[in-house]
This record gives sequence, C-alpha cells and structure tokens, in this order.
Amino acid sequence: MNVVDLLHDRKIDYKESGKDFLIGCLNPEHDDSNPSCRVDKVTGIFHCFSCGFKGNLFSKYGAEPSFIDVEVARLQDQIVDILSNQNLTMPYDAVPFCRDYRGISAQTYMEVNAFTSNAEDEFKDRLMFPLYDIRGNIKVFVGRSLHSDVESKYLFYPRHIKPPLFPARPEIWKNSLIIVEGIFDALNLMDKGCYNVISAFGTTTLLKGWRNKLAHYKILGVNKFYIMFDGDEAGLNAGQKLEDALNENGINAEVIILPEGLDPGDLTQESITTLMMGIYGNENSSS
Repeated sequence: MNVVDLLHDRKIDYKESGKDFLIGCLNPEHDDSNPSCRVDKVTGIFHCFSCGFKGNLFSKYGAEPSFIDVEVARLQDQIVDILSNQNLTMPYDAVPFCRDYRGISAQTYMEVNAFTSNAEDEFKDRLMFPLYDIRGNIKVFVGRSLHSDVESKYLFYPRHIKPPLFPARPEIWKNSLIIVEGIFDALNLMDKGCYNVISAFGTTTLLKGWRNKLAHYKILGVNKFYIMFDGDEAGLNAGQKLEDALNENGINAEVIILPEGLDPGDLTQESITTLMMGIYGNENSSS
C-alpha cells in the first residue's frame, strides 16, 4: 500500500504541496481548521507544524508501506546527496546583468553576480543568480522569468538540489539576521542598505528544515533571527510557526509584521531606513 491508497482508505482529504501531502492534523486534541500537517508522499511520516504532533501513517493505521516505493525514494535521495556535493561553474555564455530592474539597481545585481544566459534552454529569458555555499562554491542556479509568458516563474537548476539560503555569507549586524521569503525581497533590502538579510525561497522548506538551513549562521555568531515574511495571512501564519519553532528550541526569534498586502520586496528606501532604525537604532553595523 502507498500513501495515497492509505489516505483514500482512511477517507483523509489531502492536497499536494511540493514533496508532501497537506492534511488536517491527526491529533484529536487539535482543531486544525487550517490544515497544517505535512505527510511525506513516500514514507508516510507526518508532522503538524502548528501543534507539533508527528508520527507515521503506516504505523498509526497498521498498514504495510510499499517496499518498492520506499527503495526508489531512498535511491533518489542518494542521487540527490551525490549531486549536492558537486560544484557548478558559471555558464560559458553568461552575460552580467548590468541594468536597473524591478526597482533594484544594476550595482546590486552585479554584487550578487546576476546574469543572463542561453547555455541551457531553461535559462533563456530568465534573470539567473548563482547560489553559493558557505565555502564560496556554486551549488544551484535560481532564475526568475523576465517575461510573463514563461511557463514557470522561478527555476532552480539542477532541479533536485535543495538550494542554500541566499546569500550564503550575509553581513551580520548586532549578531542578528532578517529572514525573508523571496530572492527579490532580499535584493530589495540589500539595494537599500540592509545587508543582514537572507532569503528562504519560500516558507515551506524552511519550516521543515530550519535546523540544517540555519545551523551555520549560528556558527557565524547569529543569536537572533527577525522573521519578515509577506504581509498576508499565509506569510503571517508561517512566520509565527517559524518563530515558535525557533524559540522553543532556544533560538531567539521575532516576527516583524508588515501591513496587509505588502511584501519586503515592495518596501521603499524610507520604509527600510525606518525599519532598521526601529531594530538597531542609529548604528547599522556589526557588533
């Protein structure tokens, strides 16, 4: 039996969300009106990011998992691990991106080595960014479509590699970092003088794997994370869940709430200056 069969057998509603299924929490003491329990599509391991309830569907319902599905998933994970240890190089035809775009200056794009390229068909008509690990090696490229008619707005290449946070080595002010959702959120803050920012590339992967993704920042001396996700219900909920998870594990975290409908990528120079003054006062520098 696979996870889908088991969910159908138990009449559990679900929807796909990346590598997981999203279901209502299975904790009888949790009234999960906004489903927040994620189930691995292959192993059946589930975890509610709202109340913390976790377990395995197959064990819970006394069912046998599909051996073949589990083995295939295990081999796929091994392949991903092998590929993750490989370093990439800039495409041979990479053209540095040297113009203002989306309210962000050409200088900021050049600082992060943004480029355009036709080396891969998927790179065409996209603004590409190399994502580095802490050692300075390129692990993944992320591209954002330059035109609205491109099939997928964002591209990660290679597709099966989990991207590191961006940038890998941000400036650290007052032993703290600001976490935002998207790369243009981070670029907008950097462009306007706030360099102690990292992009999580969405909230789901960070909620699931914050221990691994934030560990090396702790080693670099970060002892507080400010969480500034998008100013909508989803962003607020995700930010609160991440704040709770970090604080419960001894990591100081605080949510910065933006006005409804406003994203960090929309903030003006004046708003970002005010934000930094509110957090750090007059001295925006490392300590």
